[in-house]
Amino acid sequence: NRTNVPADSDNNLKAAEDCLVVILHAHIIAAAKTILSSENITSASELAKKVIEKFLRIDMPKQRKSNKSDTNDKDGIYLYATEVLTLGLIWLGFNDSIKEGDGDKVINYWKFFLLIFKRGGCRNYSTEAVNLLNQVHTLSPRLVAQLKWSRFINTHGRPGCNIPADLHMEHLNRRLKNILRNISANAKPEIIERAAKTIGVVKKVCPQFEKEVGVDRDSDHHKRKSFTRDFFVILRTLQDQEVFVKKDGRKHNSFKFNHGHVEGFERNEINKWVSEKLEGLQKYSKLHTYNYW
Repeated sequence: NRTNVPADSDNNLKAAEDCLVVILHAHIIAAAKTILSSENITSASELAKKVIEKFLRIDMPKQRKSNKSDTNDKDGIYLYATEVLTLGLIWLGFNDSIKEGDGDKVINYWKFFLLIFKRGGCRNYSTEAVNLLNQVHTLSPRLVAQLKWSRFINTHGRPGCNIPADLHMEHLNRRLKNILRNISANAKPEIIERAAKTIGVVKKVCPQFEKEVGVDRDSDHHKRKSFTRDFFVILRTLQDQEVFVKKDGRKHNSFKFNHGHVEGFERNEINKWVSEKLEGLQKYSKLHTYNYW
């Protein structure tokens, strides 16, 4: 059992994220081993393609009515395992797009998020997804470019080291709080405002000073504990239960799960729902409907 996973994950998302990464990696390897047990695969790329084709539950909205038999499996264990794999890979791909600073790919992932939020009943997030995708297709080219490519910042200057701009703002806020903590009782509005204006200069001076005096600089990167032992425990459990082999009648005892988040949608239904969302946003700006699919 991982001791750093909090009971209240909402207040410690990073620790919960570490646990999710371990579980997801174990599902990926278990799925790959299931494929290798029955097929002769000669390359990693071929194996990855087979895993995606066989286990990912992605069915973009089609021009037909949803067939319930397509979205409901008799094997609840298999359905849940493939759903963990599907949503987990979407999440990893989205994070990788952020690190690479790929604005176009980030927008493409928001199409998946729109369906996921709708199926999950997250009204505010689904509205935000509709608004974002609509802006990408209705704003001027200049504003669209800003929307896509101004979402990241690279403070290290190396490939694959981008972070979200709002996360960078949190880092700056943390540095400002450290400055204000040293001010103590002298923290007045005008002093706080003056300190905030110096953040940019302080951010450049402090690393250079620490380098010259030989002090190790604290990294903004979240350090992950080794999860090798946890990984193999989870992997053995998945293999023993054969979660990626269909067996009718299985189900989880502690919760009910009978459909995927990115499948079983009808295109006309989605377009109607998007139109209704956009009508609700028209009081704030002039928007136009767009067929995303």
